[in-house]
Formats: sequence, structure tokens, C-alpha cells
Amino acid sequence: MYSQENLVAKSHAKENGVFIEHIGGLELWQVGRKDIAKYSEFVYNVYVDNYSKRDGWVPEEGELQYMIDEDNKQFDHSVYFAFRTPDGRFVGGSKVTNITQSSLEFPIQTEFGYDLNQFFSNENVPVNNFWHLGRVAIDKHVLKDVNSDVKSNYIIKRLLLECSRTVSQIKDNTIVAEVDALAYRICRVTGLNMRKMGEGKNYLGSFTYPAYILYSDMKHFTGINGFE
Repeated sequence: MYSQENLVAKSHAKENGVFIEHIGGLELWQVGRKDIAKYSEFVYNVYVDNYSKRDGWVPEEGELQYMIDEDNKQFDHSVYFAFRTPDGRFVGGSKVTNITQSSLEFPIQTEFGYDLNQFFSNENVPVNNFWHLGRVAIDKHVLKDVNSDVKSNYIIKRLLLECSRTVSQIKDNTIVAEVDALAYRICRVTGLNMRKMGEGKNYLGSFTYPAYILYSDMKHFTGINGFE
């Protein structure tokens, strides 16, 4: 049974976020509800900057508000992690959302057409809960501006470690995601064994694969990096 003090503390942390660690002049946080709209805007701006220059992607009207609404809807079933500057600017971030407990649907289901239960049953892979990995972004301009010792590859790896540790607390939890070709290669380079579910396609301005990460691969990734 939680005491009243513990309940208040948990509520405060959920609203305001939780500071995790100082790293190379940056701060690692679990993002609170009060900053979710700001985080959504950060991710949107990074996507526009990256995909419009690289692939000519033009976001649809209302795309930012859609992302804000989506993050607010998913927040109670999600854990958001972000690197921030001391003055509060976001540098990089990611989040995982419990699909199974939330009954939410994600593009891997709606756009790529996967029945997750059927796919993993066919693969003879036991699954407890499905989690979705998303909102992965790094603002290279802010990172350069703060002149931190922390490099973008480390930020991505640390964010993936935080997400993997969160999800792998329960045996047979599994991550699914939609990742573009570059992000897929980066994940593999970090040592995280992300696997393709099938063929990719053009989605939101880039060639994107449906992908998954098994519980055993998350445990291996966190274990070899001292994050168990």
C-alpha cells in the first residue's frame, strides 16, 4: 500500500519529470507531463529539419498539433526520456509506450498492417506486453551550440539503454517500432539487436522498416553496458 506521501511524490514526478543524471554538461531527464507539448514540438522540428532537407518531406497542415494531441493521449502509458541543456532546451529524446495495456494503435499496425499477436505467434516468440519505441530525435544544432563533450551517437545509445531497461523489467516484453533505414543502422551499431519484421516502404518522408527488439536482446544490450 502506498503512503499518501509516496502517492504525492509519484504524482509530482509524473507531472514535473524526474532528473536522472548530469552528463557532459547536459541533463538526462524522464520527461513530465508539463513539458510534453514542448517535447512534441522539439521532435516535430527535428523531423522537419532532417526529412525536408534529405527527402523533400513536407508535413501536412496540423501535423504538429496532431503530434501534441497524440503524446498527451499516450502519456499515461508511456515513459519519455530526454537530454536537455541546463537552460531547458531539448537536445535528444525517445519514448516507449505500452501498447498492450493502453489498447492504443500505432503505425506498425495501421500503416504497415501487422497483427502483432499473430506475427509473434507465427514466429513462436512468447510476448508479455508489446511496447512501441518512438519520438526518437536529436537536434544537432542545439548540441553544437552548447559545445558539449557528449556526442550524438552516445545520446542515441543512452536513450536506447533507458528505453530497453524500462521495457525489460518484465520477462518477454517486446519492443516494436517503425524506423527509417538510417536509424535502423544506428541502432545496430550501438549493439542493440533490432530486427526487421518485413519489407520497408516510404513513410513520412523516408524509407521505413517495421522492426522489433526481443526481451533477450534488450537484456543482453543493457547487461553488457552495465544497465541491468
